[in-house]
Amino acid sequence: MKSSFSDLATARNKWWQPLVPFPRRKTLKRWFPGFEWKKTAHLISSAGTTVVIDVGANIGQYAEGLRAAGYRGRIVSFEPLPEAHAILTRKAAKDPGWTIAPRIAVGRAPGEITIHRYTDSSLSSALAPAPESAGAEGFANAVPVRTSVATLDALAEPHISDPDRVFVKIDVQGMEPEVIAGAESLLQRAVGVQIELALSKIYEGEKGYLDVLGLLDRFGLVPVYFLHVTSRRRLSPEAQMDAILLRSNRDAKKEISE
Repeated sequence: MKSSFSDLATARNKWWQPLVPFPRRKTLKRWFPGFEWKKTAHLISSAGTTVVIDVGANIGQYAEGLRAAGYRGRIVSFEPLPEAHAILTRKAAKDPGWTIAPRIAVGRAPGEITIHRYTDSSLSSALAPAPESAGAEGFANAVPVRTSVATLDALAEPHISDPDRVFVKIDVQGMEPEVIAGAESLLQRAVGVQIELALSKIYEGEKGYLDVLGLLDRFGLVPVYFLHVTSRRRLSPEAQMDAILLRSNRDAKKEISE
C-alpha cells in the first residue's frame, strides 16, 4: 500500500509540474521578501538614507535583499575575496545604482592582512575559528588570501558627498571593531548602522555584542531592531544576531535646540 501511494504521488507530481512550474526558493525570496527584510529596508529608507555603504558584501546577498524589499537608493559594496568580488561585480552590472569598489579589505589602518577563506565563504575571516566552532562543516578547507587593507573613512569618501545621508552595514566576521576604528568620520555623520553581533563567540579573539554596541553608542547610534543572521529557525540558542542602530533622538533634539 505504501509503495502504491508513493508511486501515485510521483505520477501526480510529474503530471502538474510541467503545467505549473514552481519558482525556485531564490526567486520566491526576490518576489516575496520576508518581514525582516521589509522592516530593514523600511528603517533604512525612513532614516532618509541616500547611500548604503555595504562592508563585507560577499556575493551581494545584502544588496539583493534590500532591493527586493524596496530600497531604491545607491549601494556601494566592499569585498576582499577574489571569487566573491568577481560574482559581486557581475551581479551589480545589472543595477546602475549599485557600485562595487575595487577589491580590498576594510580595517583600522592601511596595510595588508591575511583572510582565511573557508568552504562557506560567508564565514571567511582574518580571525581563526574558536575551538568550539572549528569542527563545523562551513570552516573546512581553509585557504589563506593575502589582501590590502584601507580604512572605511578613506574608501567611502569618493562615493559620498555632503548632502548624502549614509547608512553603514558591517559584516566582517569578528573584525567589526577594526572597521569601526577606521570609520570615525563616517560614523559621526551616519544616519544608522547594521552590524553583526556575536552572542557566543565563533572566532578567536572576537568581541562580544555588548562591546561592539558600546563602540557604536559613543557615536550616538542606538539599537532599534535585532534580527536573525540566517533564515533557518531552530530550537537552539542563536550564535549571532544582526542589530540595526539609528541616530538617537537625544542627538536630534540637541541639534534642534542649538
